[in-house]
Amino acid sequence: MKIEELKPLLIAQINTEIIGGGAEVFTQQIKHFFPLLKIIDINILKNDPLNEVQRVQKLTEFILKNYNLKKYDFIITLGIGAWYFNKLKRYDLNILNFYHGNWMGFRDHCYSIFNTKYYYISIKKIPFEKQSGKIANNIGVSKFVENYLIKEKMRNHQVIYNTSLLEIERKRDDYILFTGRPTREKGFDVFLEVVKAFPKEHFAALLLTDKSLTDLPENLKIYGNIPYDNISTVYEKAKMLISPSLFEGNSYSILEALKGDIPIIASNVGLIWEFDKIPGKKILRHSGKNYISAVRDILNEGTYISPKTFFNDNFSPHIIKKNWKKVLGDIF
Repeated sequence: MKIEELKPLLIAQINTEIIGGGAEVFTQQIKHFFPLLKIIDINILKNDPLNEVQRVQKLTEFILKNYNLKKYDFIITLGIGAWYFNKLKRYDLNILNFYHGNWMGFRDHCYSIFNTKYYYISIKKIPFEKQSGKIANNIGVSKFVENYLIKEKMRNHQVIYNTSLLEIERKRDDYILFTGRPTREKGFDVFLEVVKAFPKEHFAALLLTDKSLTDLPENLKIYGNIPYDNISTVYEKAKMLISPSLFEGNSYSILEALKGDIPIIASNVGLIWEFDKIPGKKILRHSGKNYISAVRDILNEGTYISPKTFFNDNFSPHIIKKNWKKVLGDIF
């Protein structure tokens, strides 16, 4: 089976033209494997409902009315994206439903810190994801996510990993890097602890936010509003990446750093969860002290595993194409 000859349809209840997270990167990246891919996203609707459930319903209704789905070899949906197909009992469709952000892991994190977001996710998000899974083939972007699918007793689960298509080459060692949203869930508070612990080191943060931050350490430089295709210029000057996130699906920032031959210090979530040894340090207990110690170790000793080799052996586009081919062969 030559997957590049297949014609899938990707339905996204997001704006795929603006890259602000993993699902958006995925929708652009998948074109590499399926040149005949058709993408229909929320932009096709004249009025964009604010509620994601409403988005899925309106988008599904529009597609069923205006497109012949039998023209496509299979359909790709995201998270709760297959929910309305399930409600309509469209069992005649071949649907792959992808789980990217690992909301179930975020739910458990919120529960552990008594955050009220737990109730929102448990009531308004996860039930629809589980309903989507009843009609679809459930695809986790890492074994960590698949483990949650199993925990929720969701059937027909497989793993298709992410990759990175960016051209990234580490050229200088100017700073230690953080990427993502500046929130506690992504570990930005822990990153700031590390920055303050090494006043003579330079740090940088590539942030997905338009908000200006105040009272930051002088040795921290903020990069924001950089187009995704240009973020390689930030990576190429990083001596290591710190990823203290409390929940992940399969972090693109980690894949991008590995491809650029940049060592990583990362929490034990997402793709890191399934490896005993990584090019850098895996943090099992989430605390600023442990990240500070790990940074000191890499500054003094380096890493014994090549990040680029690790990427090429596990997550290169060639490897992920084989991953796609195997999963599609198993399903169809």
